[in-house]
Amino acid sequence: VVKTFVESWNRQDFASEFNCLGEEMTGGLQLHDYVQRRRRCFTEEKGLERRQLVNEVTEEKESGSISKVVIQREDVSTAGSKKRQESYALKKTNQGWKIVNCRSTRT
Repeated sequence: VVKTFVESWNRQDFASEFNCLGEEMTGGLQLHDYVQRRRRCFTEEKGLERRQLVNEVTEEKESGSISKVVIQREDVSTAGSKKRQESYALKKTNQGWKIVNCRSTRT
């Protein structure tokens, strides 16, 4: 779920990105509105010049219907690369695991 979420940027597959998110992360937006906003963001940030990669999953903990996943991520662009650690909280729903929180720290 986390890899699909992070790397969907590379394919401009914002519907898949949306489907990884729990209601806590979508703020009530509908799929169509979310995809439009992400496309706009992609265009404004010249997204084709940047790739988002999950380099490593460093921690995974599951307790019932809650899971924590920590990854090492890299954003690669023509200007270089930026590495960061991200921590995701996921919740098991009837539609599968959904991201309900994300924290990022540049390394």
